[in-house]
Amino acid sequence: MISKIRDKILRTDRCIGVSITLLPEDKCQVTAVVLKLHKNRILKEKEFQLLASLENLYKKTGGKWPVAAVVNGKGVLQKKFPLESLPSHPLEAVLPNANPHDFYFSVLRSRNTASISIVRKEVLDRIAGTLEQLGFKLLDISTGITVIPGLLPFLNLEKEQPLFAPPFLLRLGHDKELLDVENAVPGDIDIGRMEYNLGDQYVNAGALLAFGAGMALMASDLRQSPPLASPGILRQRQDYIYYRYYRSALMALLTGLFCMLLVNFLVYSHYFSKNQEWQNSDLMSRQQQERVQRSGRTLHAREQFLINAGWMPPSRISFCADRIAGLVPSGTLLTSMKINPSGARQAGEETIHFRQDTIQVMGLCEDPTELNQFSNNLKNVQDFKEVSIRNYLYKKESGTGVFFMEIILK
Repeated sequence: MISKIRDKILRTDRCIGVSITLLPEDKCQVTAVVLKLHKNRILKEKEFQLLASLENLYKKTGGKWPVAAVVNGKGVLQKKFPLESLPSHPLEAVLPNANPHDFYFSVLRSRNTASISIVRKEVLDRIAGTLEQLGFKLLDISTGITVIPGLLPFLNLEKEQPLFAPPFLLRLGHDKELLDVENAVPGDIDIGRMEYNLGDQYVNAGALLAFGAGMALMASDLRQSPPLASPGILRQRQDYIYYRYYRSALMALLTGLFCMLLVNFLVYSHYFSKNQEWQNSDLMSRQQQERVQRSGRTLHAREQFLINAGWMPPSRISFCADRIAGLVPSGTLLTSMKINPSGARQAGEETIHFRQDTIQVMGLCEDPTELNQFSNNLKNVQDFKEVSIRNYLYKKESGTGVFFMEIILK
């Protein structure tokens, strides 16, 4: 599991394959291909042909992706040996008196021959240093055509059709087996118009070496040393590995932080909505409670009014009226009866006051003795506290008296 994660972190998803042809007078010709990995397929994204310098390449690509370079031309010696006579030390066979520590070399074996590519370390290190100074992340560098065999299984070629990868011509067998390599392309071949179908995409013949270099880098393990392991390449590989680890750790940290913030946001949103519901419910409850309290105060005020008015105790008015009416003498006629009559209003007052537990009776009486008897009978009633005749006026012309009596209840 850890190994798969490590491989995914160190996988190169996009790179630049660069073919550098060294020319006289320290000039060069650059061809580059930008490759990307999409659904486990390596696709050509951009292609730059016949650039005059590495600075022009940097202006077009910005050096944003790792670089794999293949170097040929002036200063790179190509030598071909029959396969059966290939010496155990190819460098000594080509340059007998050369110091092995001053040269890089690579060997490509075909069916019949072996092609040896030799270059001075200072030449290759100078090119690597130039790429690094420009801002490129150079992770692999090679010479000759060692990158071409990795492309052969994906090329759609007719049987025994030669393959042109300037400045080389490769002869293939019927099963795409490499038979021989020649270091020159015939002059009557227009390489600029020649394209090859490589994995359902077309690549110009002049960009095959650049495509192969980029493809080899994307398929390689960055933790292993490249065939031409210069100190600068190893250092840049190590730096790039640390960069990938740092970038992955940073992305994991940011992803974890984002997930944590997202969870916090979702939890906050949930409880915020709940809090809003509770606040609305609490507001409605408080409003309802205030309405209940106002209704309670109104009810209490009305109840207090009824108590102060004396209307809360059970009413005895009907009972007392019946007792008074039952004791009226035969010669006496009641003309009016006021129960809880209103009192006299004071100056400036607007409130009407009623005399509680009071009954006022007015009537006509022919015989004053009957009125006294009527008054005495009322005094004998237990519910009457006080019975008094307030006024009596005898009218001689009618032979009757008008009386006014006041009864106060207990």
